[in-house]
Amino acid sequence: MALEFGPRPEYGRVVPALRVVEGGVRARGGPAALALSSFVPLTVSADQSARGTVRLSAGEATRFALHYAALPDPRPRILSQEDIAHRLSDTVTAWHRWSAEHQNYDGPWRDQVRFAGRVLQALSYQPTGAIVAAPTTSLPERAGGRRNWDYRSTADAAATGWTRTHLQIMYGIGGEHDLTERELPHLFGWKGSRPVRVGNAAWNQPQVDVYGELPDSAARFAPQLDTTDGTQRAFLMSLADAAVEAWHQPDHGIWEIRGAPRHFLHSKLMCWVALDRALKLADRLGAQQRAEEWRSAHDEIRTAIERHGFSETVGAFTQSFGSTALDTSALMLPITGFLPATDPRVPATLDAITEHLTRGQFPAVHLLARPGPSPRGAHGPGPGDLRAGRLLRQRPRPALRTGRPTHGDTARQLPPRPSAISDWSTPPGPSTARNRPRPTDSAPQHTTSPQRCRAGGLVSNGNIRQ
Repeated sequence: MALEFGPRPEYGRVVPALRVVEGGVRARGGPAALALSSFVPLTVSADQSARGTVRLSAGEATRFALHYAALPDPRPRILSQEDIAHRLSDTVTAWHRWSAEHQNYDGPWRDQVRFAGRVLQALSYQPTGAIVAAPTTSLPERAGGRRNWDYRSTADAAATGWTRTHLQIMYGIGGEHDLTERELPHLFGWKGSRPVRVGNAAWNQPQVDVYGELPDSAARFAPQLDTTDGTQRAFLMSLADAAVEAWHQPDHGIWEIRGAPRHFLHSKLMCWVALDRALKLADRLGAQQRAEEWRSAHDEIRTAIERHGFSETVGAFTQSFGSTALDTSALMLPITGFLPATDPRVPATLDAITEHLTRGQFPAVHLLARPGPSPRGAHGPGPGDLRAGRLLRQRPRPALRTGRPTHGDTARQLPPRPSAISDWSTPPGPSTARNRPRPTDSAPQHTTSPQRCRAGGLVSNGNIRQ
């Protein structure tokens, strides 16, 4: 077996100095220090890479460990083979215990639910418990595509602070506020998918749907709320107050559109959710005095969604007020309780989405097929798509209805309906099926992501068998 260790932090721009020490190699350069623990003797060449070879027979094993530490932290450790074996055993035991406690779901799609649970646990950041949105950057929807964003971040507004006028939608996994986006032209990208991006320009976008997420969770777990925690109560009440102020404003929506802000239906819906859940929690929060204002805005949002969010031309709820573009996030209307599933507009919307934003016989697998209003707009499934998939999975693909306009197969945009709601209307511009991202059958090759994924212990190892 041949081993080569050539770290290149800062996305290949830094060549650290390597030094052989007892039990491995140390690397210093850039924003961090590394320690590679290796039983195999290594030598450092002029290109600052360490190499070594070892011969193993069947059944033999050797272990390696890479310890990362940011410069302000204590120096990373060189570990013995016994230390590495002990840490591996601890890791396996921890996973077994977690599985025994959490992997007991036995309902529909059991295997998929349990697999999703393991993935979410693996994406959690041990120091804070926050879940990183993605472990990689710049993996596009299709090889060679440009919609390759950096989501090595987490949404954790409650822990990092916010203002009523702007709730930041994402933070670095270590709590970083500034996620300014930049491109790395010196990197080729996965299968030639350029540009490779670091950071995400959506970090400072207004997205008013975020005001509804936490109240929705709080209402779901109302019996577990600590009503003696004044800070928690004040925070939940302030989210409802913010929804009152912000619901009528255009924003960039759940898809983080990089064009002009719009009056997205999903954003209005989640502001309604914030107020609906706050009203249900008013007694627990001690907020009875705010209930009247919340209820007034709650009813105004309902009226606006029903009046401006449903297109008679399309026969369905659409992506934004005055638009004819379909969007799977509209399926959150029944999921959140805004409308009952028996309301005729719900199956009509479900039929339209199933017919025009899916492919084949399994719509839930193809939820990526949705409008892309700008060249750097929609970019992969979000919470609305994944939760809405439950409705699509439980409903067979319907036959096309006669007498109702269709528009997905011909890649054309339906003409906007005449109305007097120009204030709510989508800005002019094409939003055709040609602009929609399509699913790809090729599985992305995941790579490690050193930034914002700091580890305080064992990061990687090898257990080699011939």
